[in-house]
Amino acid sequence: MVLYHGTDEQSARAILENGIDLFVGNIHTDFGQGFYLTTDILMAKQWAQRKGLFTRGAIVSYQFDEEKAIKELRCREFKDADLIWAQFIANNRNGFRYARMMNMSENNLRGQYELVIGQIADGQVSSITRTLQAEMAAVDETVLSNFRRKEYSTQYSFHSKPAIAKLQNGRLRLI
Repeated sequence: MVLYHGTDEQSARAILENGIDLFVGNIHTDFGQGFYLTTDILMAKQWAQRKGLFTRGAIVSYQFDEEKAIKELRCREFKDADLIWAQFIANNRNGFRYARMMNMSENNLRGQYELVIGQIADGQVSSITRTLQAEMAAVDETVLSNFRRKEYSTQYSFHSKPAIAKLQNGRLRLI
């Protein structure tokens, strides 16, 4: 399968020349700090356009053997965008204190999963998780419906060097 990472041209070139730095990205993201890709080239293009707002956008693509990676890595795969998936995202975005208060240890805040696979959450997830944290509220069915996207693209987040090593034949496409 092919996975895509949307970014700006300078970052894309650095990724291909120097390798992937797992600690560049934000700590509080959907599946934890890591390197994110998607199967959806249109989603990657949107990210590239957003990241390349003042420069040129770029997409880095990789070959990836998902079946082999799942067998060889510590992997957390979400088959459905359900309450556990949404609470996992809320925990990762809000941090340890929130996760403890929700009495839900399911998260990737310490990078215990090398690879996490699941649906991309709606773009409003940041404001929703901030509200959950402020109110110390758990994800319920109403919140879940706000997390889901109309398009069910899959994202893959890589959280270790062995996981990154599963990405092969990186290629750059400028947009």
